[in-house]
Amino acid sequence: MPTRTINGNNSGNTINVLDDTGGYKVTGSGFTISPGGSPPFTDTDLVINTLDATGGTDVVNLSGLTTNSGVSFTSININGGGGTQIVTGSGFAETISTGSGNDIINAGAGDDTLIGGDGADSMDGGDGSDTYNIAGLQLGGDTFNDTGTSGSDTINVTGALSTYLSFGVAGTNYSLINGSLPTSAGATYQGIETFKGNNFAINGTNNGSDIFDLSGFSSATGVGAINTFNATGGTDYVNVSTADAGVTINGGGGTQIVVGSSFADTISTGSGNDSINAGAGNDTITGGDGADSMDGGDGDDTFNIAGLQVGGDTIIGGTGNDTIRNTGAGALSISSFGPSGSGTTATYSSIETLDGNNQAINGSNATNEVVNLSLIGQVLNVTGVSMADGADTVWTAASHSGQVTVYDGGGSGSTPQDTINLVLTPLQLGAFSVGDIGSLNTYVAAPTGKTLAPSGGTINIASLQFKAKNFESATANVLDDGQVYNITDCLIPINNVVVMTTASYTDVAGKSSLIVGTAANNTIQAGDGQDLVFGLAGNDSITGGADEDCLFGGAGDDTFFANLSEAEFDNLQGGSGTDTLQRTTTGGQGNLVLNQFLATNGIERVNLDAGGQNRGIDGNANGNVLDFSATTFLSNGVNGLGGDDTITATNASARTYNGDAGNDTLNGGTQNDILNGGADNDTISGGGGNDTIKGGVGADSLNGGDNDDTFLANLNEAEFDNLQGGSGIDTLQRTTDGGQGNLVLNQFLATNGIERVNLDAGGSNRNIDGNASDNILDFSATTLLSGSVFGQGGDDTITATNASARTYNGDAGNDILNGGSLADNLIGGADNDTISGGGGNDTIVGGAGADSLTGGGGSDRFVFNNAAEGIDTITDFDPTATTGDLFNVSSSGFATIGGLGTLAATRFTLGAAATTANHRFIYDSSNGNLWFDSDGTGAAGQVQIAQLSTGLALSNTNFNIVA
Repeated sequence: MPTRTINGNNSGNTINVLDDTGGYKVTGSGFTISPGGSPPFTDTDLVINTLDATGGTDVVNLSGLTTNSGVSFTSININGGGGTQIVTGSGFAETISTGSGNDIINAGAGDDTLIGGDGADSMDGGDGSDTYNIAGLQLGGDTFNDTGTSGSDTINVTGALSTYLSFGVAGTNYSLINGSLPTSAGATYQGIETFKGNNFAINGTNNGSDIFDLSGFSSATGVGAINTFNATGGTDYVNVSTADAGVTINGGGGTQIVVGSSFADTISTGSGNDSINAGAGNDTITGGDGADSMDGGDGDDTFNIAGLQVGGDTIIGGTGNDTIRNTGAGALSISSFGPSGSGTTATYSSIETLDGNNQAINGSNATNEVVNLSLIGQVLNVTGVSMADGADTVWTAASHSGQVTVYDGGGSGSTPQDTINLVLTPLQLGAFSVGDIGSLNTYVAAPTGKTLAPSGGTINIASLQFKAKNFESATANVLDDGQVYNITDCLIPINNVVVMTTASYTDVAGKSSLIVGTAANNTIQAGDGQDLVFGLAGNDSITGGADEDCLFGGAGDDTFFANLSEAEFDNLQGGSGTDTLQRTTTGGQGNLVLNQFLATNGIERVNLDAGGQNRGIDGNANGNVLDFSATTFLSNGVNGLGGDDTITATNASARTYNGDAGNDTLNGGTQNDILNGGADNDTISGGGGNDTIKGGVGADSLNGGDNDDTFLANLNEAEFDNLQGGSGIDTLQRTTDGGQGNLVLNQFLATNGIERVNLDAGGSNRNIDGNASDNILDFSATTLLSGSVFGQGGDDTITATNASARTYNGDAGNDILNGGSLADNLIGGADNDTISGGGGNDTIVGGAGADSLTGGGGSDRFVFNNAAEGIDTITDFDPTATTGDLFNVSSSGFATIGGLGTLAATRFTLGAAATTANHRFIYDSSNGNLWFDSDGTGAAGQVQIAQLSTGLALSNTNFNIVA
């Protein structure tokens, strides 16, 4: 392929290439090349080298190159020189390289590649998916402004980029340096969708305020690190939120505002007051000097803090398992709420782990300071907490292991009033070392190794105060003249401390006492006042006094003695071993009163038999929680008395449990329990065993659970109850306690799981009544052992049992009665009823009103008591001998119809009216009307009594006269 070189002057020349013979390249310098003319330019490869090294301006205009030129170019390369190039591209894909001057590139349509050089270049890719290549640190402030409306454009860093960049979105300029628009040392970008590199770094200016904002890009790929060297006190802004991999961001001497990516970023703050929002991902954030705000966002983040740092940092872990780690060799200065003006502590939230690196934690050096580690799930390698002089508060962490020493900064002769809150489980008071009642050299307020030791020698004890029943937490107030220990929920002001050295102790001081037993078998008798007793090891016998005591048996098989209300408000903890609560007769006969008894108490046995007098357990007027599920109940039952009680039965023996007054919850065990709800709205669950359940008055929810249970009720006790039999053969049993009368039910469903209803109590067979509401009484899955069912008022739906023939009466209301498979007696009563006989030879009485009657299978009897009851519709009357449906007509209600038995033939006729004076019943087969005429002459007027099907072979034999 020949090459034709056309040389113009240094600048300002125009070259028109008109040769169409093909097969050559055109090169030039200092000229403008414009294809056109006639014939057209036909080469398929075009290379233009603008080599102007003298500072001139070259112009290349290829806008005339289109498919209309008669040629399709496979490649167009334009290579810039040393001067200034002004290039206008074509509609084809060009590769355009700028030179060292301040070049202006408008690539036009096509998927162009623009390669920036030195100088402040302006590059516009136009339409198409364009690529801008930047190779390393380039001089000048480039402008990349892609005005095209089509394609996806990319900035591609082809070298180890170290430059000053500011990225924007279309129509928006972001400042490059010191908050101003681009100058001679930066670049702006508009209309660019993708930013790509190869793990490159972006370096700051080392002065001023830089902006590195990638948020305008839909994707930022391969950003390795951003270094902000700002040593002059400016503010750098870094946003890598669209990066598709983790980014390393190194802060400088000024202030950094950083928005991280969704991946694992590594972010180091500088010496200023920095603001870090790391975003999602497992980020590593290293704090520097200054009062930094660090938010890890989502993910498992790590915050590295090197000991005591200047300023008060704020650390927010966000979601995930986040860790604060002391990476320095000195103590970590941190608190949950940094005191106002302290300036040297950190506040934190949502932190799961604190790693102290075997260093102490320093307070804020302010008075009345707070160091709170209890909000952190796990504390590792913290050796101590140092506080300033004043009334300070320290909260330790529940998960910490090892010894923690708390130092007050007041020094010798000061008056420290610090509160040390130990969130520890459990508290072991048996490790107390007591010299005498008035002094304590070393005090242990936590499990093994959790020792708080005063450095000033013996501390005089003014009082010991315990406040807890469960040892979940403890507080120790350290005063120069005494200590106060608090254990949550058991407030006992201690006036007497006894550490036993013999096997027995009886308190006669009449004060609230702390009594600590020995490892042997102790007998401990507490006196008046609220006492705190620790039996420790051994098979101890512990008796509380009349007040609210906290009694802890410890190891061994311990026995707690109480009578009447002695243990009413006591907190009992059996500890390990087989422990017993034993009723005594001391102080009088009566039931043992308890306000609370929990399965977690560790009491394995309750024995209420004292001196041959077997008693029970009573609650009090409060809402008692009495749970004996982990206990063997050796004697009588439990009475909740007043209040909304929760009572859970033992699984070891069958007992009686009475809720009494209040909305009680009774839970049976695995035995054959008797569960009585009493008054009000109770919830009873039988559990296992053949239980007997009585809800009592009120809207109760009763569930038998497993096995064959019996539900007892009388009168309206079960009226509004929700009954669920559960598995087994369950029975609803009427009783006579409370008076004789029918059992009232508002609802009874086939899904109740009640297989039997027995209304015979004491030889007095009663019935079931609905109430004035619209009752649903469905006995289709139940055996009704006796009695009848009456709907009473309301629009009732009653479904018969299939196990025995019974009578069902809807009474008043528009009732629905469904017979079963047997010979049921179905009576609608007043109003417009719907009755279906089902199987069996049913007797159906519509009663007053316009009733709809269906006999169903079997030989059914439809009863007419008088002609004034209304017109009933009988849907399936079958007069044939095989079915044998009949009309039972009352002789007293229908006069002059003859004697009992089958209606005489002369009393019946077919047609629209009687034709003789003897005719009484007239059937019109054309329309199904059944009439009654009292005199046969029409003088009294005939009355329609029923609507039958048409065309029936009806005769006098289908009428049976009854009394």
